[in-house]
Amino acid sequence: MLAFNEFPSRGSRLRTTTLEVLMWKRAALVSTTASAVVVAGLALAAPASATSQITVYSNGTAAGVGHFNSSGEIFSACDVKTDGYGVQVNWYVVANPSNSGSVRDGDGNNGNCATQNSSIAEGRAVNYQVCLTDNGSFVACTGWARDYA
Repeated sequence: MLAFNEFPSRGSRLRTTTLEVLMWKRAALVSTTASAVVVAGLALAAPASATSQITVYSNGTAAGVGHFNSSGEIFSACDVKTDGYGVQVNWYVVANPSNSGSVRDGDGNNGNCATQNSSIAEGRAVNYQVCLTDNGSFVACTGWARDYA
């Protein structure tokens, strides 16, 4: 077998054994398979953005849900129980607590959620919680959950 820096002399025959041919075929197959796996992995990779949610309960059943969608930094509050309470999501940016806000769904369990599009730098940690409200007063709140813009 010739090394990469060796060349056959002019007029000489390059002899290749069956074993060498099989080795080259195998190397080509492994290389092609590895490339296909890398391409498939890149094609199936999930986007960097996602939506997280927190649920607040009243008498053992879900009463409200808060969402944070990191694509666009959108918070939403959804009233999911006819109980007379509203649902509010409170949030703040961990590195800059003055960058904060809230969104409230106070029109009852009608299938409509309230949303708020915020301005948060990519990769920043955000804490948010979901609360039940009664005419603007907090009745019950979840703990703070962390997500990233």
